[in-house]
Amino acid sequence: MSGQTPANVRVFVRARPLNTRELERGAKCLLRMDPETEGTHIYRPDDADKGAARSSKRAAPGEEIKSFIYDKSFWSVNPADEHFINQDGVYKHAGKDFLDHAMDGYNCCIFAYGQTGSGKSHTMMGNHTEPGLIPRLCGDLFARIGKLTNKGRKFKIEVSYFEVYNEMVRDLLKPTSKHNLRVREDPAKGPYVEELTELTADTFDDVLRFMEMGSKTRTTAPTNMNDASSRSHAVFTLSIAQLSGSGSAITEKNSRFRLVDLAGSERVALTGAVAGGTRFREGANINKSLTTLGRVIAGLAEDAKGAVIPYRDSVLTWLLKDSLGGNSRTAMIACVSPSDYEEGLSTLRYADQAKRIQTRAVVNVVENENSRLQKEIAVLKVQLLRASSAIDESSTSTSNSDLEQRVTTLEAENEHLRQMTNLQKRELDAEVRKAKIEKASLRMQLRLAIDSFRKPITLPPLTSDDGSNSSDSEDELPTPPVVELRQDLSSLRQFQQSLKKDVGSWNMRMREGAMRWLK
Repeated sequence: MSGQTPANVRVFVRARPLNTRELERGAKCLLRMDPETEGTHIYRPDDADKGAARSSKRAAPGEEIKSFIYDKSFWSVNPADEHFINQDGVYKHAGKDFLDHAMDGYNCCIFAYGQTGSGKSHTMMGNHTEPGLIPRLCGDLFARIGKLTNKGRKFKIEVSYFEVYNEMVRDLLKPTSKHNLRVREDPAKGPYVEELTELTADTFDDVLRFMEMGSKTRTTAPTNMNDASSRSHAVFTLSIAQLSGSGSAITEKNSRFRLVDLAGSERVALTGAVAGGTRFREGANINKSLTTLGRVIAGLAEDAKGAVIPYRDSVLTWLLKDSLGGNSRTAMIACVSPSDYEEGLSTLRYADQAKRIQTRAVVNVVENENSRLQKEIAVLKVQLLRASSAIDESSTSTSNSDLEQRVTTLEAENEHLRQMTNLQKRELDAEVRKAKIEKASLRMQLRLAIDSFRKPITLPPLTSDDGSNSSDSEDELPTPPVVELRQDLSSLRQFQQSLKKDVGSWNMRMREGAMRWLK
């Protein structure tokens, strides 16, 4: 991995159009967005705004509005407005740059946050006529793969899709599976879902098929606030592996792109949930995980030394640990309902706090040994060029000659080390195969000897020329070759010990050769 690159979480805000319920009650839009400053302003409703009956806070005439500045404000309220931004505009501003980061080898995460019915699922998934950010990003990904594959680069794309429902993880790509998955933590990879299905996608159509399969399985239900309310947090993950270069200079980059559609925060009194019922329990768990997410964001934003971030207080925050405060480039899309002052202001404050979080992403690169040697040789060549321009002509010839000789020696030692490694590996493989054959032969002899003990062959008594039995005693009969087998087994053990010493000696020679080469 390369060095860490600190970067703040990027925050976008999107205001949706007024829905049918809001229009029927005569609600007014309380939001304004400035495309030049990217400012978002929210107004308190006054007494004349009868459609905002849900707000308990009324503004006095001329009361100051609340204003916030974000990385980008998406005005999607009225298509007739000059600064209206549609689904494609959201992807170009919020998704395209992050796909660039993922192609460079960075882990990325984009998550949508907001109250229920604020347009999160539409922003992330969309529909057949207006695809959301996720399908547009996947389509762009495979378009880029098609161009880069023609230039010799190889890719492997894997897809996983799961939901966090009532603090339990469900695999959305296994519709028939009823059991919940467990969350584990790996020292290198961080938190992950055990036994999660990962399907290989060769084309964009494969991704769309997997996406549709998971979306049908995701838990949704109607409430008084939303006819198709998401009752779970959904996490769609793209694992991108790419190989570039050729021969001994092959470089592998592995990046993970998480796209998260969070369930919306909600109030029990407004959703119509019955105490103790399914919707009530779902809403309680949704609010619990979102509250924990808020505490995590607050802790990361303060960046206090020694502060304990409560990742493990919720399954959602535990799984998003790396995305929120670790190895990831992260963005948040805060979706706001245009007529709800209290929930809108809460979301805007939440988003304003998130933009102070700083993550430290690294490029996930895996290099082979030969590639590392080639890079070291390239560095020496650069030093050679710098030396030739920094000293006068009298000393240039001597310095250049020494550096060229060192580069040539390093290249020769590298090739010799590779050939010796292959030769000694072949010799060792041959010796191991020979030992295995001898061991199998001795085992066969041992089994035959044991069988002869279990089922001895009884010989008829020998008769001499005069007709009498000539068997003087049983001591003259041949005995089974037990002593010989024990000697053979002892020889085999000695051979194994000798083989182990040869392998140890060979490893020591390899290390000594590598140390001489490095010097």
